[in-house]
Amino acid sequence: MGNVIEFSSEADRDALLEGGPGTMVRGTVLGEEYAVVAIEGRQYRAVSIWCPHMQADLVEVGYSCGKTLECGVHGWVFDLNSGEAIESHLPPKPNQKLLPLTVREVDGVFELELPQ
Repeated sequence: MGNVIEFSSEADRDALLEGGPGTMVRGTVLGEEYAVVAIEGRQYRAVSIWCPHMQADLVEVGYSCGKTLECGVHGWVFDLNSGEAIESHLPPKPNQKLLPLTVREVDGVFELELPQ
């Protein structure tokens, strides 16, 4: 298999499978940590765990409704399809956005689609 996401426990994997939009857990691919978020239905996105504003751990302090991800430190809100900051207390710099990656799930195995 390709870029299979490793979770710290089966409970995290099960939370994604059984939870609704906004369910978020930490996953690792090739030594990189990601926040893996349920979007809607059986669709998922993964983003770096680090907020591009002040490097807060988004899994620890973030909140998601499925369409957006909010950093709980300064309230920046990112669109999980585009990665753009759609709410922030300062105008974001061009590099202050997330890179949302598509996650495929087949039979309980989650795989990250990395950019070429």
